[in-house]
Amino acid sequence: MADRPVVVRLEASGDAVTESPGTFTDFSSAQRLKRSGLVLLASIGLAMLFVPIPIVHLLAIPMILLAGVVLAIRQLSVVGRLAPLRMPCPKCGVMNRVGGGLGMRSTALRERTCESCRRLLRREIRAPE
Repeated sequence: MADRPVVVRLEASGDAVTESPGTFTDFSSAQRLKRSGLVLLASIGLAMLFVPIPIVHLLAIPMILLAGVVLAIRQLSVVGRLAPLRMPCPKCGVMNRVGGGLGMRSTALRERTCESCRRLLRREIRAPE
């Protein structure tokens, strides 16, 4: 895993902008394949827990396995992960969670809403200047 420093920028409509330093971890092809395999193995393990439960296992096992396959395929397309951080909303100032999760497909401009005021924010991840 290659960690690199980045600047995360949240921009609301108008001129309101907040920036914060962060860390982005780039995944190699081997790491993506490993993460995909782990997700698939976890779904198989979870599905096995439902084998002894009557009736429920008829729906739970196929749904868990299908979700595991979908998540495993998504993990193959993940390019990296932004370390979790909290940033204030440019409009209302309430702290928002940014990053974390299973990973991102790209570092391109992406829209999200503020957790408090529900304003549309654009998140941009770029190299520090």
